[in-house]
Amino acid sequence: MGAALALLLLSCAFVSAGIVLLTRREEPQRSERPACVTLPLYSSVIEQIMGVIPNWSGLRAAGDGFESTWAIGAEGATHRLTARLTQDQCICATLATSHYPNGSPRAEFAGQLLGAAVAPLSDLEYGSSWLQPKIVVNCSLASLRRQPYASSETMPDGTGWRLGCGRPAAPAYADLELSLSVNTPQCQDPIQ
Repeated sequence: MGAALALLLLSCAFVSAGIVLLTRREEPQRSERPACVTLPLYSSVIEQIMGVIPNWSGLRAAGDGFESTWAIGAEGATHRLTARLTQDQCICATLATSHYPNGSPRAEFAGQLLGAAVAPLSDLEYGSSWLQPKIVVNCSLASLRRQPYASSETMPDGTGWRLGCGRPAAPAYADLELSLSVNTPQCQDPIQ
């Protein structure tokens, strides 16, 4: 039991450290963001930064606009990035989720995906001041305690951020779950 707990603590530390380090990558400044980020523009930036071409699902109606999702398996985990677009096809909200098998120590792709969720909508500097401390401390504790953790805030730029993480109490080998949604006032509701 003690060895399993030590392994779990080590795994959580690796996941947290990976996310912290990778959300600190070179990031475009807010002033460089165009007023309307379209899905093709978003895809080209993801390709440049992450080295992967997103395979988006077809546009589907959602609220007053559209949604598209990119799902991928990487590092033994399942990742999803969903973008909500206005009627003009400008991205107005994003949701990044990662599901890690119990004990998975790698978090590179999750860190990149969190950055990708923030980049078209908000200031990436909030990642180091708001997001990273919560992932390192609160998400690690939530995973160990087998309880969910959630935090949300409206940032000075008007975007709403919501972080959720943790591991369900059952089953014994439940996945570590992590999600970050970023929502602008142009989208009435966050992506669920």
